Amino acid sequence: MPFDNEQVLFDYLKSKLHAGEIILIDKVLDECKYIAKESKFDRCSV
Repeated sequence: MPFDNEQVLFDYLKSKLHAGEIILIDKVLDECKYIAKESKFDRCSV
C-alpha cells in the first residue's frame, strides 16, 4: 500500500487473515450468491 511505508497495516491485515479473524470480500460475495441461489429454490418449491 502506497501510504503504508513501514508495512504496519499490511502486516496487521496479513496476520488477521492467517488467524481467520478477517475474511476476504470475495468469500462474502460467494456466500451471498450461494444463499440467494438456495432461497430461489426454496421459493420455487412452495
